[in-house]
Amino acid sequence: MSRQVNRTAWTKALELSYSTQFSLYDAIYLGLAQVLKSPLVTADAKLIESVPSTDKTNVIYLAELVVD
Repeated sequence: MSRQVNRTAWTKALELSYSTQFSLYDAIYLGLAQVLKSPLVTADAKLIESVPSTDKTNVIYLAELVVD
């Protein structure tokens, strides 16, 4: 990961953490996914519920990917 992506991801994570109820830990993953324009796959239902509707298309709930 380049230094610029790393710096941008940290900046995005801090912005998310300050502007939402996300912990910095959760904001780091969400911010990195946004900067990389990549989906975030998580098993954290609470995080899924907390994500603003504008960002929900980039967050995938792991339980929905599991096939019997």
